[in-house]
Amino acid sequence: AAAEERRLRLERVAAREHRRAIAEANERSREQRALQRAVQEQMRAAVEAQRRQRRLSQPRRPSAGSTAPPNAAGQSMSSPPGGASATTHPLSAAHSSQSSTQSSLGRPMLEVT
Repeated sequence: AAAEERRLRLERVAAREHRRAIAEANERSREQRALQRAVQEQMRAAVEAQRRQRRLSQPRRPSAGSTAPPNAAGQSMSSPPGGASATTHPLSAAHSSQSSTQSSLGRPMLEVT
């Protein structure tokens, strides 16, 4: 009888330990998921801020580089390709449209004038 009671008590203790271990593991995985969510949210915010910054700085580039006389020609040259590629691939479009705008508004215009 005493041995049986001891065995039952050990089983209850083992079950309690097991439940506590499961609860701790659940808590750890909950914290891990919360951390992953926070990191993803931070990344999303950083990407959004980058996009916003690019959107704010893009319209200024052509107008800052161009002068008053070739303004209409320069804008018609640079905005269609820049706008079309910016929607498909924002990173490469920002660089390619910037360099093409500078070259079309920079030296060629000065050489012609």
